[in-house]
Amino acid sequence: MGNIHWKTVLVVLLIVKNLEMKLKTLILYASIFVWLLPPLKQFRGRFFYYFIILAIGDPIAYTLLKLHYHTLPFYSIMELLLISVLWQPKWLPKKIPYFILPMIALYYAVDKIHYSFGYSFIALEHMAILFFIFRLAANDAIDLKKIKMFYILIIFYELSILLKYIFVATMIDMGMTYFYLTSAFELLLGLSFVFVAEDDAELAIALK
Repeated sequence: MGNIHWKTVLVVLLIVKNLEMKLKTLILYASIFVWLLPPLKQFRGRFFYYFIILAIGDPIAYTLLKLHYHTLPFYSIMELLLISVLWQPKWLPKKIPYFILPMIALYYAVDKIHYSFGYSFIALEHMAILFFIFRLAANDAIDLKKIKMFYILIIFYELSILLKYIFVATMIDMGMTYFYLTSAFELLLGLSFVFVAEDDAELAIALK
């Protein structure tokens, strides 16, 4: 009876593990598809290149994984590009040729360090991204006397990513669970950016 009991437990664990893998795969593919859509809504807006980078980021990272490459160096470059387009939105298309060699150097530098430092480095990059978004949101709120829904959503999105990398860098077991939970949350936020853009001034909360 004891052997039968353990065999049953083993089968259940294998089924749960299989379902978990399928759920992760579903979230991954759904996220890749959903994040391809926001650039259409954000076209010609201040955040257009930001969403273009997000749209191509996951497909490239997934391809790197399939080719057995580390994705941390790629994500560190991707976040640096996000910082650049938030700092100077017109900068990226004109200066990208001069940016290639530093990006390659950064890729190999991050690739050589321990993964927890890599996650911490990316978390610092997201802090910088949040700083730029907070600054834009604050200036916009001062001018219009209201907070746009777009900024609320994008701040939540960046906060979720920042916390995700902090958890993964500091508490690996809990971090990976949190990683997939936030990925599902980010999927919903991605859908919201299909309908809400930075120039939608009517979608805002008035400041008293």
